[in-house]
Amino acid sequence: MKKFRFILPLLAAVVLTIAFAQCTKDTKCKAVIKVYYSETGIDTGQVAANVQVEIGTNSNFAQFAQATGTTDNNGVFEHTFDYEAVLPVIASITKPDGRMYYGSTQIALKPGETVEQPLLIMPR
Repeated sequence: MKKFRFILPLLAAVVLTIAFAQCTKDTKCKAVIKVYYSETGIDTGQVAANVQVEIGTNSNFAQFAQATGTTDNNGVFEHTFDYEAVLPVIASITKPDGRMYYGSTQIALKPGETVEQPLLIMPR
């Protein structure tokens, strides 16, 4: 009986230690860029599909902090990063009539979170 008084708390401590040691936080950072057209700098809500988006693409950022791609039909570009950071975002498109639209902003990535950033593109 005395052995159980010693073993039971020890066993409980081991089980609790293992249970809490297995918890790991999600450190991935998801960036969601929503691109909209604007003629005057006022958000019209008109989504910009097939726009080229570049995140952290200048030479100051490591390869793992860079992403490029195009927006989908809803004007959304998504990418998941391994680390938190504050990164520049550039979006541009040249329309068939030759007009170029351009816009830029910054996004602050947070570990374990999805950060949405709207971006207006205007004629250049």
